[in-house]
Amino acid sequence: MVNGGRCAALMPDEACLLSQDALQQQRRYIRRRADLLRSATMRKLFLMAAFSLFLGCGSSSLSSPGSSNSTDGGSGDDASSPGDSFSIEDELPATEWPTAPEMLGGERPAKYVLPKQYTADEQWPLLLLLHGYSANIGNPELSGGDIQDGYLGLSQRSSELGFIMLIPHGTLDSKNNQFWNATDYCCDFEKNGVDDVTYLTGLLDEAATYFNVDPKRVYLLGHSNGGFMSYRLACAAGERFAALASIAGTSYWDATKCTPASSPISVLQIHGTADTSIKYDGITGAFCSADEVVQRWVQRNACEGNGEAGTALDIVSGDNAAETNVTRWSQCADDTVVELWSMDGIGHIPGFTSDFSAAALDFLLSKKRP
Repeated sequence: MVNGGRCAALMPDEACLLSQDALQQQRRYIRRRADLLRSATMRKLFLMAAFSLFLGCGSSSLSSPGSSNSTDGGSGDDASSPGDSFSIEDELPATEWPTAPEMLGGERPAKYVLPKQYTADEQWPLLLLLHGYSANIGNPELSGGDIQDGYLGLSQRSSELGFIMLIPHGTLDSKNNQFWNATDYCCDFEKNGVDDVTYLTGLLDEAATYFNVDPKRVYLLGHSNGGFMSYRLACAAGERFAALASIAGTSYWDATKCTPASSPISVLQIHGTADTSIKYDGITGAFCSADEVVQRWVQRNACEGNGEAGTALDIVSGDNAAETNVTRWSQCADDTVVELWSMDGIGHIPGFTSDFSAAALDFLLSKKRP
C-alpha cells in the first residue's frame, strides 16, 4: 500500500507532480467512479488504468518500506516488497447492486423474470413484452402481459436462452380493457392521452438500476396493439433497442409521424394474410400494411437490394405445412436485418407451435447494437 510520507521516496528530484494530498484525492475519485461502473469488464479496465496512475511518473517504481533514494546501506534498487504492493481490492470494493422490489414500475407495476443462472457479474439481454388490446379479457384483476406471455410461451425460455424479461401491462379504459397509446388509431380509443413511451422507457431505466442489463441488447416483442407500441417505441426511442418483433401490428398511416433516431434497428414483421382485425393490407387513413411498414424500415436502415426469399416456416399448429413465407433484407446499415414473415391464410391470433417462440427469439437475441 502507498503510505504517507513516501512521496519523496517514490518520486525523486520532484519529477512527479502528485503530492500525498493529490494521491488521496485520486483515491477518493477512483472510489466514486468505481461505484458507477457496474459492468465487471469495465471495472477491470478502469482499475488497470487506476493502478497505472499510482505507479508514478516516468520510469519511477514503488520502493519497499526500508528503501530510500540515497545509496547509504542499500542497493539503490526501487523494487517493492510483496507486502508493500498496491492492492486494488483494498482500495476499490466490489460494487453492490440494490435489491430489486417484487415488481417494477411503481403505480403501474410490471413483472420481471430473471434467468435462473442470473448473476450481476455479467451483462444480460433484456426483452420487453407488450400485450395486445384487451389481452386481460376485460378483467381489471388480470394482467394482459401475463396472459400474452402464456400465449407466446416466452418467459419459460428465459433460463434456456439467458435473457431478462419485462412484462408490463397497459392502462385500463372504461371497459376495463388494457391498452397502449401507440398511434392515433390504436388503441387509446377514449383519448386518455397516456404517455406510454415515457412509462416504458422509464421502466427500462428502472430495470437497469437493479439488474446488469446489456444496453446493446434490449429487444421489443408485441402482439397487435403491442406490435403498434413496439413500432411507436422504435420511432420515438429507437436508439435504445437492437431489434423488434411485431405480430399482427403495424404503424402510422402517415409515415411522417415516425421520426426515428439515425441509428438503425432490426425489424421482424409477422402477419397473417387472413387477419380481419389488423388487416395485412392495412386500412386507408388508419394504419399501413405489413408490406409498407417493412419497406419503411428497409429505407430507414439503408438496406441494399431487393428482399430475398428465405426458407418457409411451419410455426402455426394444425396445418401440417410451412405456411409462413419469409422475405429478408440483410445488407443493411450497422448489420441490421429486416424480415417479413407472411403467414398464408392465418388470422389475428394464430395457434403457434413451440417452434414460433424459438424462431422469434432467435431473430431478436442474435442482434446487437454497435
